[in-house]
Amino acid sequence: MNDRGGTIVWLGALLVVLGVFLWPDPDRPADSRPISEDRHFAGLAGLRLWLDAGGVENLSLRHRYGELRKIAAPQTGNLLIVNIPGVLASENEEVDALRGWVAQGNTLLVVASIFETPFWQLESGSVHETLLRLTNLGLQRDHDAESATFEAGDDDPEQDLTDLLEVPTWIALSGATDSQTLIGTEEHPLTTDLGDIVVPWDGSRWTCCEQKETKSEAGHAEARTEHVSWQALLSQASAGQAVLWERAFGRGTFVVFGHPSVLSNAAIGQHDNRRFAMNLIATYVGPRGAVIFDDAHQGLNELYTAQSLWFDIRVLYTIGFLLLFWLAYVLADAGTWERLTATGESRAIGISDLIIASGGYLARRLQRGSVVAGLLEPLRDRLAHKWRLPPELALEEGLELERPHLEDDEIVDFIKTSRRRQRVNLVKLHNLLLGLRREIR
Repeated sequence: MNDRGGTIVWLGALLVVLGVFLWPDPDRPADSRPISEDRHFAGLAGLRLWLDAGGVENLSLRHRYGELRKIAAPQTGNLLIVNIPGVLASENEEVDALRGWVAQGNTLLVVASIFETPFWQLESGSVHETLLRLTNLGLQRDHDAESATFEAGDDDPEQDLTDLLEVPTWIALSGATDSQTLIGTEEHPLTTDLGDIVVPWDGSRWTCCEQKETKSEAGHAEARTEHVSWQALLSQASAGQAVLWERAFGRGTFVVFGHPSVLSNAAIGQHDNRRFAMNLIATYVGPRGAVIFDDAHQGLNELYTAQSLWFDIRVLYTIGFLLLFWLAYVLADAGTWERLTATGESRAIGISDLIIASGGYLARRLQRGSVVAGLLEPLRDRLAHKWRLPPELALEEGLELERPHLEDDEIVDFIKTSRRRQRVNLVKLHNLLLGLRREIR
């Protein structure tokens, strides 16, 4: 196999391997994430279309938080909806820019998967760590309350099974197996007319906020709550678990909600979920403000540039993969390996080197018609001597006389092709001439 054929074979094998590993699976369901353009169960396209129908300005953030000041919206009275965890990790510089943007008179709504684990949640990354970086809200797990809830549920296992089978579809899609009704704990515009807002619940319990033990004058340990400015506005009716907190920050507001599925496409039309969205708009969006969806950190962004392409680890892996196959091809060629490992003293120059060099020179310098004529001359002279013909007529008339002894007339086609200065397969012509010489002896 020559170099060209070997390269084609190896590249074909590489494409097959890449196709096996990278070809999308048609049976795999489409992933759904909280993105303003996602129309599946976990997307926010329903909320965006509802805002459009209501004449509420809404935008999609496709860059880092530092670009919030540059998008087409007033500098105050905006509501930014951030779902965590996300695909793109937030950097320290953009977090500082986000805090400054909120402090000047905007609202940051962080919808975190605290009390439910939706299917779009990634295994990597910490929800609470990101929540703490963005808003300084630190939650502590209430293990005693979870143990009490677990023991109470063990009294009637058949009832637990019945509840599991009766879980509504949108709650099951959120990854939870139970639901709770929310009630307002404070008189606040956000809790107005919320009579039947239902959320999924996975059974976990968290308390706000960070608690640190201090020593009193009597020497007893006391728990002192930090960030007392956080205010719980919504809680579960039966479990008493707070699920939404609010805190003033400069001239703006931080709002943290622990149920990410309430505003999703699967749930926005259920119960009082749309009323909850209306209260969000009425409470935190100014007269000329806009609702901004953080699509960038959920994977829908415009951050991938030509410069970042060369630093993408996937591109480096691909280049390394190609180099590995090229190296395998080079090492698999025995002649190449011999040339790489042989030295001038260990290998003597022989007659084969002269033939290879001469053949290479002739192939580069001689015209193809001259090579064909040189191959046909011995056959022409043999036929002219045998049938006593002129040399210029020996090939055509001699072959006619020898036709009964020949299996085919391919040699005639080669002669005509050579005269028309078309490309001729020299190897095939050489093999055919060897057979003809044996036939006409």
